Amino acid sequence: MSHCLSFLVMLLSVVILFLTHVPADGWCNTKTSRRTVILWPRTSIWTLPRTTQQQPFHLLGGKSSTTEQNKQSVSTKKRESSQEKQWESAFQRLVKFRNEHGHANVPQYFNDGNEKPPHLGRWVNQQRFLHKRNDPPYSRKRAEKLESIGFEWASKSNELKWNNIVQRLKEYKQQHGHTNVPHKYNDGQRPHLGMWVSKQRVMYRDHQNQMNALAFKAKKKIKILDSLGFEWNPGRKDELEKTWMSHFEDMKRFVKKYNTTKVSNVPMGYNCRIAVTINWAHKQRASYNQFMRNETSTITPQKIDLLNSIDFAWNFTKKTTHENWIYEYFKLYWHHFQHNNTNISQSSGYNGDFVYWVEMQKRDHIAGKLEQGKIDLLNDLNFDWRPNPVATWEDMYEQLSQYYDRFGSTLINTNINRDLGIWTSELRISYSKGDLDPTWVAKLNHLKFDWKAEDVNWNAMFDRLVDYKKKHGTVCVPDECPDDPPLGRWVQTNRLVYTPYLTKDMDGISLQNQSAVFEVAQKKATKRFPASIHAERLLKLLEIGFEWSPLDAQWQEMYDKLVAYKKNNGNTLVPHESLEHPGLGFWVTNQRACFETMSEARKRALDAIGFVWDPLEARWNDMFQRFSEMQADNVSSNSTKRSEIDKEMYLWIRTQKQLYRRGTLSKERISMLESHGFAWPKKNDIP
Repeated sequence: MSHCLSFLVMLLSVVILFLTHVPADGWCNTKTSRRTVILWPRTSIWTLPRTTQQQPFHLLGGKSSTTEQNKQSVSTKKRESSQEKQWESAFQRLVKFRNEHGHANVPQYFNDGNEKPPHLGRWVNQQRFLHKRNDPPYSRKRAEKLESIGFEWASKSNELKWNNIVQRLKEYKQQHGHTNVPHKYNDGQRPHLGMWVSKQRVMYRDHQNQMNALAFKAKKKIKILDSLGFEWNPGRKDELEKTWMSHFEDMKRFVKKYNTTKVSNVPMGYNCRIAVTINWAHKQRASYNQFMRNETSTITPQKIDLLNSIDFAWNFTKKTTHENWIYEYFKLYWHHFQHNNTNISQSSGYNGDFVYWVEMQKRDHIAGKLEQGKIDLLNDLNFDWRPNPVATWEDMYEQLSQYYDRFGSTLINTNINRDLGIWTSELRISYSKGDLDPTWVAKLNHLKFDWKAEDVNWNAMFDRLVDYKKKHGTVCVPDECPDDPPLGRWVQTNRLVYTPYLTKDMDGISLQNQSAVFEVAQKKATKRFPASIHAERLLKLLEIGFEWSPLDAQWQEMYDKLVAYKKNNGNTLVPHESLEHPGLGFWVTNQRACFETMSEARKRALDAIGFVWDPLEARWNDMFQRFSEMQADNVSSNSTKRSEIDKEMYLWIRTQKQLYRRGTLSKERISMLESHGFAWPKKNDIP
């Protein structure tokens, strides 16, 4: 009997041990609480706790569910429902955008005015990112809804930018014969072509190594670059050497054709193979000078020997007659490149000497004096060999009449119009001798002809400057003035002539400061142009408000755009990437960065329109002013209820409290805020 009791007790112990390790929901759920079995000491009956007894006793099936799990399931469903509602709301905003704009390509920073974050542009970009990553898998239902309204998973703006850069790479290959763009190469556009090419190689390597599949996943782009003969892994040194030798071969062909390497710099904006060759030659001269000064240089003795083998000119001294001819020829070359003709006239702004040179090629060709090599070069430009007809007196008078109608003067600078300038000078000489036909005199007097003009060339240009001021309200003529190129050069020449003689005390030279005027005139006096001539010129320039240190023409142009922007927007805070004002935002940012080195004249000009040098400081002051007005309306700054203050002010107040707790808020700002009753957070308060 005792053995039976012992066996029964042992069996009961095993059952209890087994039951204590069985999960409440079966063996399938190891995170749930375990069911315990209690053996009451005074009875031979074992029972379960009340909460456990209420559940079905199928412990091993794993089919029971707890109250906690039910709550979690309900919470998850609510959260998913809320997210679905938010997504649907954003989708309806996108549909509205599509209906208004005709497409669903929302710009990244587009804000449709909806107060609920995120902005529509950011939401659209987020959908593209989630769809591309596909981890977790993007909802097919959502994808179909987006595609039903013409949504494109690849941003068109990014694709368009990429295609535009590829086109620039194609143009580079046409000029250089390869796509190995040096990293520092800058073609004047953004992003710089050299940096972009380097980035493509980095992204390609990441793609090949499967380190960054998203960075360069599109095989279509790889195929496009492959079709251009793009080299994905060029050696840096080999690339530079290959590029240099390619330019050298171009230089050899240039010398063979033009028989010289002395060619002036290429005008801005001319992007062709021959322009690249000429600019490359100038870079070699600069590198050579660095080499000779024992400075760091990219040129080597081996490269110098190669260039010497083609009689490369390291400087421009002692030009030959042929080299002077080539100098004028390339002025014609650039005109032909831009206008596809060789019709040169002074009315189009060319120097009179250059117009005369073009005419002399025609005359020398007719007389049989022009060399065959020069004839061939001019024929390359489809040169018009027909000489200009000899002008009659009536023709010249008509030209003078047109000039007078435009500039209000009969003084003609021979650099502007050589033939007309010489003709008017001969008229004055004939008139002084009494040999001029009275009928002609009467017609010329009708134009208020200046019979006793002295210093004709200078005064002629001065009259053009007066006319420019009447039209534009300023005497700050750009160096490359589109309306009157010779005038821009003349104005710059006068600054170069007189500015070296102006001391710091004379920077503000004025019409009233006669002693300073004559001091400059005495310093500049020569036998040909005595002090009286220079004094007369200076007084004339001062009389119309001549600027000796004007703002740069390009800077002035951007400044005028900023003035217009402020007039329309009430401030100078131009967005950095403003689509409506391209380049202006970058220019404004650059002015702030150049404050330390900027001239006082530019600072004064910017200050005059209320330029904001520190936009962050201005932003803080603006918010502080709004805060002061809010306090005046008895709205507590200690309130964290968004309903009492607008969202922007709420976030600003919160930021000030956070900075205060971190100890990074300046004493000055703390004092300003406290003076208006700002409530700082308590020790345990979370702002």
